[in-house]
Amino acid sequence: ATRRYYLGAVELSWDYMQSDLGELPVDARFPPRVPKSFPFNTSVVYKKTLFVEFTDHLFNIAKPRPPWMGLLGPTIQAEVYDTVVITLKNMASHPVSLHAVGVSYWKASEGAEYDDQTSQREKEDDKVFPGGSHTYVWQVLKENGPMASDPLCLTYSYLSHVDLVKDLNSGLIGALLVCREGSLAKEKTQTLHKFILLFAVFDEGKSWHSETKNSLMQDRDAASARAWPKMHTVNGYVNRSLPGLIGCHRKSVYWHVIGMGTTPEVHSIFLEGHTFLVRNHRQASLEISPITFLTAQTLLMDLGQFLLFCHISSHQHDGMEAHVRVDSC
Repeated sequence: ATRRYYLGAVELSWDYMQSDLGELPVDARFPPRVPKSFPFNTSVVYKKTLFVEFTDHLFNIAKPRPPWMGLLGPTIQAEVYDTVVITLKNMASHPVSLHAVGVSYWKASEGAEYDDQTSQREKEDDKVFPGGSHTYVWQVLKENGPMASDPLCLTYSYLSHVDLVKDLNSGLIGALLVCREGSLAKEKTQTLHKFILLFAVFDEGKSWHSETKNSLMQDRDAASARAWPKMHTVNGYVNRSLPGLIGCHRKSVYWHVIGMGTTPEVHSIFLEGHTFLVRNHRQASLEISPITFLTAQTLLMDLGQFLLFCHISSHQHDGMEAHVRVDSC
């Protein structure tokens, strides 16, 4: 099968405490939205560039998305033997690209620039400049998919790779799920709770927009202006503000976990009162470092609200935690 996606790289203001892309005005032009408090006082609002999915090639209407996705780009799902075709339109003020981890592609769909001695035509995917677009084609081969002992879908990712440090710190990342043949059709007939979890430290001093913010910080001294925060987040939220992580009592939830960042930090993720099943092994925690992809399963045996957090004390102190709610359903 061929699976078609339309992605826009969009600039907007992101509040690490309360943003919801479902409530933000999505317009084909995407004018910069700078709140009055930006970036002074105690505000945690910063300008980001994110991947947003649109309904068609006109890039006028954004697709709805669950609130728990936070700043993640849309989840790209495909089965073994599928072809994924993605048109990327750059609505931002800087170049972007689309680079996949976990699937196969030809040079014209690699989305990463380096001196590879290829033709100019094969370099068009390396950078999509503001106002431009490019179509990427990915092939999901048998060797990309789950083995017999694996879960139905393996967790991978896609991201912009023009300037990897700036791209990641700006928020240009999403999940790519590679699934067994026929599994996505079955999923539509079953109630399956699954969530994408991105554990990432965003360094606001190393994004595409840090220079823009510097121009707004004239009233600060030079030392303060350089002291950009590192935001320890779950899906782009801090301090338990991530909404919508809701599962059902006595049913399993599947976690597609991505560890990503430009700092050399390791995370130890716990879910209060529960364990994780990873590769048929039961674990009390998930050990995550940058460029980590894993799929975990949890059987939710107790009703109530439970803390999902990084057990490294400094990371938890900096806000890398979220609530998971278990309801009767």
